[in-house]
This record gives sequence, C-alpha cells and structure tokens, in this order.
Amino acid sequence: MAQITKRKSGTKSELASNDLNKKVEPLWTKNVIDQDEKDIENMETSIVTVLGTVLSIIYLASRMTNNEFFKKLTIISYLLPEDGKYRKGINDVYYCIYLTMLILFVRAAFGMYFGRPLARYLKVKDSRQVMRFAEQLWGAIIAIISFSSGIALIVQFPEHFRQDTVWTSYPILRMPYVLKLYYLAENGYWLATLTYLFLEKRRKDFAMMVIHHFSTIFLVAGSYYINFTSAGVIIHATMDLVDIFLPLAKIFNYIGLQLYCDISFVTMAIAWIFSRHYVFLRILHDVIFVSSRLANPNWDPANGLYYTRNTRHLFLFFLIALEVLFFIWLYSILKIIYRVVMGNQLEDIRSDDEE
Repeated sequence: MAQITKRKSGTKSELASNDLNKKVEPLWTKNVIDQDEKDIENMETSIVTVLGTVLSIIYLASRMTNNEFFKKLTIISYLLPEDGKYRKGINDVYYCIYLTMLILFVRAAFGMYFGRPLARYLKVKDSRQVMRFAEQLWGAIIAIISFSSGIALIVQFPEHFRQDTVWTSYPILRMPYVLKLYYLAENGYWLATLTYLFLEKRRKDFAMMVIHHFSTIFLVAGSYYINFTSAGVIIHATMDLVDIFLPLAKIFNYIGLQLYCDISFVTMAIAWIFSRHYVFLRILHDVIFVSSRLANPNWDPANGLYYTRNTRHLFLFFLIALEVLFFIWLYSILKIIYRVVMGNQLEDIRSDDEE
C-alpha cells in the first residue's frame, strides 16, 4: 500500500514537473516573440517620427518657397503643355525618392495604427502572428491597388498594351500622367519594400527575397529608362494577381477562418500557375522571338532608342531569374497541396519564420 502511495505521489510529482516544463518553454518563446514585436514597434515608431518630420518639411518648403529642389521632390516633372503628357528625365529620380519615403512612412503608420490593432481586435493572440497579420494586410491592399491600376491602364490605353502594340509602340516618349505616376509609384514601392527587408529581422527566405526585389527594381526602373513602359505595365500587372490571394490566405489562417484560407490558397495556386508559368512564359517567348522583330531594335539615345540585342539579353537575365524563383516557390506550394491531400491541415504558407 505504501509502495502504491509512493508511486502515486511520484507520479504526481512527475506530472507537476512535466507541467512546469511545459509552461516554462512557451513562456520563454513568448518573451522572444514579444521582444520581436517590440523591435518592430520601435522601428516603425522611428520611421514615422523621422520620415514624418522630413516629409512635412519637404512638402511645406515646396509650397511656401520657390526652391526648385523641393518642387522636384513633390511634383512630377516634364509636363508638355501642348497635350498634357509627360516626358522622362533625371528629375524623376527626385520624385521617386520622395515616393519611397512616403510609402515607408505610410507602411509604418499602417502597422502601428491599423494593422496590429485590427489583428488584436480580431482576437489574434500570438504576437508574431499579430505582426504578420499587419504585414500581410498591407501587402494585400497594395496588390489590389497595383493590380487594379495596371488593368485600368491596359484597358484605357490599348494603343500601348495590345499584344502587338506592346512592341510596335516602342519607344513611349510621351506618357499620360497616370502612366507616369503608376511607374514611379511602383518603383518607389519596391525600393521601400527592399528597405524594409533590411530593417526587419531576417527570415529564412531573405536571400531569395533580396534577389526578387533587386530583379524587380531593375526591370521596373530599366524599362522606364529605355522607354519600354508598355511591356513593364503588362508584366507587373501579371505578377500582382497572385500577390492578392497569398496574403489573404495567410490573414484568414491567422484569424482562424480555415475554409476561407483554403479557398484563398487554392485560388492563389491556380492564379500562380496561370500567371507566372503560362502568361509569364508567353511574355518571355515574345521578348525573345517577337520583340526584336516588331520593336525596331536600335541604339539611338537622342531619339529614345535603347533596345538592342545586348539590352534584350540583360533584361532576359532578370526575367529568367524571376521565373527560376517562381518555380522554386511553386515547388513549395505543391508540397503544401500534397500535405493537404494526405490529410494535413493547410498552414504555414511560405516562410513566416526567422532564422
């Protein structure tokens, strides 16, 4: 009887010890996650404070003085009075820098005052998921705006964006205001996104994301410089479709709406294969075999012509680099789908973990 009592007492002690151990590990993990959230909040507070001050000074100076430097930062340059269109020039760099700072400011303020508070309101408990919720919500909103804007441009200006006129309209030397704003805003967005990538804690896919962002920035800025904005808009709009549904799948996963998460993920997978492995490969085919025939490749900077064989090969290098990344990520998507088919729950889309 004493042995049984002792065994039971020992069992209780072991259970208590196990329970204590179970509590200690999550507590340590929670402290680390809470520190990550504090680091993000401190970083975004600094961004909002510093850039808010800088942006305000620049804006007020551009309105209250005749200083050309501040006006270049806040007003799109090179208006052509005869038809209301715009040409390109070095002053576009100033406006793009201003947009980059503005987007960094808005993203940080969005996370602080809307994204994370909304996550907590929706009962997202885990601190890391609170941060990811805000990040993915920002990404989804930007993707919706970018995709809608790209499609609107394609519909509004068919003289530049049909399958044939993409190449025959080259070079586009006079741009409507909305097209120029779209291009400079996209460049500013990717510069801001790359900046954020280096400011936040690094994740497992950091290297791939750096390659992706650098390739995208080169393609956006490069196509703008050589006056191939027609092809740039079509490629960017093609990429934006997936960037709507992937963040949505993550958001629904964080707030426990598993059915909507599954639907968003399946929609994303279908859109991914269609846009990034069918449409994008068609674009690559046309760049290789059609553009050189219809775009009249020639090196004549005085007349806005920069598209030569070497230029085409350089752009193809970055386009193919993106396609390689897309295939790597497709493999991850297919692995997730396989696990779901085998009876596992759909979760952990892409890499949300840090190193």
